[in-house]
Amino acid sequence: MTGGRPPRLPLFGSLALVCALETLFAAAVPALLLTRLAGAQYLVGVVIGAALGLGLLATPAATARLGRGAGRAVVAWCAAGLLVSGALSLTPAGLPVAAVVGTALVFGVARAVTMLALLTEVGRLGPASPGQGLNSAAQRLGSGLGGLAAGWVVAGERYAEGAALLATGAAVVALLSRWSTSGPAVAPGPARPLRRRFAETGALLRRDRAVQAASLVNLLVWLCVIVGNSLVPVALLDRGWSAASTGAGIVVLVLLRDLTSAAAGATCWPLVRRLPVAAVVAGATALQLAAVVVLLAGGFGIAALAAASVLSGAAVAVGIACANVVATTASWAAPERIPVRLAASQYLTGLPITAASILLVVALDDLGATTALVLTAAATALAGAAAAGRLVAGVR
Repeated sequence: MTGGRPPRLPLFGSLALVCALETLFAAAVPALLLTRLAGAQYLVGVVIGAALGLGLLATPAATARLGRGAGRAVVAWCAAGLLVSGALSLTPAGLPVAAVVGTALVFGVARAVTMLALLTEVGRLGPASPGQGLNSAAQRLGSGLGGLAAGWVVAGERYAEGAALLATGAAVVALLSRWSTSGPAVAPGPARPLRRRFAETGALLRRDRAVQAASLVNLLVWLCVIVGNSLVPVALLDRGWSAASTGAGIVVLVLLRDLTSAAAGATCWPLVRRLPVAAVVAGATALQLAAVVVLLAGGFGIAALAAASVLSGAAVAVGIACANVVATTASWAAPERIPVRLAASQYLTGLPITAASILLVVALDDLGATTALVLTAAATALAGAAAAGRLVAGVR
């Protein structure tokens, strides 16, 4: 395939699969660590931080290849990394602690770079394209499937089967790379040195308000996802829920959240894109804060989990689409710039995501679930307010 855009079904199917693998990893690995390794609470934070946060720091390394149209090779190689690390991640009882963290980091790097390649293709569709809403829908449908798988794995302690699911999903992503990515957007040229790629993304993040705003919106979305995928399952186990009950809680939380996100992404994007972006971001922030309030007020009961999931799902859908549009709008006419702007809006969010993952699990263990969620709500409010401020300052 040369030049044109990839067929939408393989593209959005690949996005859904990668998000399914991410959710399965983020929910099942902490449960396995907590049930099989003594004193694993702190390790959970490190593992989730490595997989969901530190992996993002590698995204600038892939921008030159993606800008020159090598997305197919990037996705294929990273899917191989997902396959190996995913299969190993659910056997930590037989691995040293350092190997557990290293495996999570490999998974995180492969996941982050694969998503960058796929989101580059979404960015090429244009800021007003319905594909931006379908991006949200695909990601969250995939996450919902991952949540179902995680609930099944955790409830029955089927961790070997979970490892097989991670490996199989990664293999399918590799096979789809033939169709999920397009050919060269521009004539190939010499690759820039790795140091220059990081310097370029860093300069964009320092100077470009759109990239700064997109980075903050990405942080907001990640905070929402961390709460549902990792913090709440850990909180349920910490409150004495059995493995079976925790598995059911994961299913209720993730499935309702992601079905809501998918519906919002597929149907609401034409309306949302007509509103000021700052107002949309403020609305997403308010929805996630309301979700935390409902969860706390309901004492982590099933009804509270369900209501909080719907609110959080709407926040995630809007946030995903906004972040992608804000980051790529300025470069839509120059497709080779899309991966650079996307990487700039993502890679340094890895540091606060990693810190949040560790600190929130520590707070959960030492201070309780209520304090951990209050801290999360405060971080969400700060990220949302800062993003809206950047947008009001110069981005429409």
